[in-house]
Amino acid sequence: MRNPDQKEKDQAVQEDNLTFNYGNEPKQLRLKAEQARELANPKANKSKDPVIPLIANLMAHILARFGRNNKQMWIENPEDNTESMHINNN
Repeated sequence: MRNPDQKEKDQAVQEDNLTFNYGNEPKQLRLKAEQARELANPKANKSKDPVIPLIANLMAHILARFGRNNKQMWIENPEDNTESMHINNN
């Protein structure tokens, strides 16, 4: 089954290639800088969603503090006992 986002990704790559070859200079410089940054650090976060790094940091903190021993965890808010968070460890 084909990835539903693949068409959008292919279109973005095609637009970047056209901009890289025929676009105006500021856009070309931006693309060259992005490409150089990606080559220098291929494991860098490339997502445009600002929430993903926050979730990654939160999960790293939770795993460091509580570990991954249980299949399910309930974590209570220390300031308010009526609030809690449920996490599945699959």
